[in-house]
Amino acid sequence: MRAREIRELTEDEARQKERELTEELFRVRMRKGTGQVDNPMQARRLRRDLSGVAIDQKIVDRDYQIECIEALSAEVSLGRRKLLVEMATGTGKTRTAAAFIKRLFE
Repeated sequence: MRAREIRELTEDEARQKERELTEELFRVRMRKGTGQVDNPMQARRLRRDLSGVAIDQKIVDRDYQIECIEALSAEVSLGRRKLLVEMATGTGKTRTAAAFIKRLFE
């Protein structure tokens, strides 16, 4: 699912999509743990899709912070392992990084 498609979802639709992906990821992880998964990369694909579902609006609330997180997420989904964020003093780098890390772990 692309970031543009996610932005077009209503809040209820986004929460429903997040629940569906979380449940599917759980099922794939369970099958992987018991050796029943056909495609081990399926968990990775689901994890990448899940990373685009929600940004915690309690941590970041500015448009440029959200755009930064979306850009970072896009780069991670392309397989990039090293990223550099350059923002001016006082623009919320720490909050942006915290929201991005939270998004990666969900």
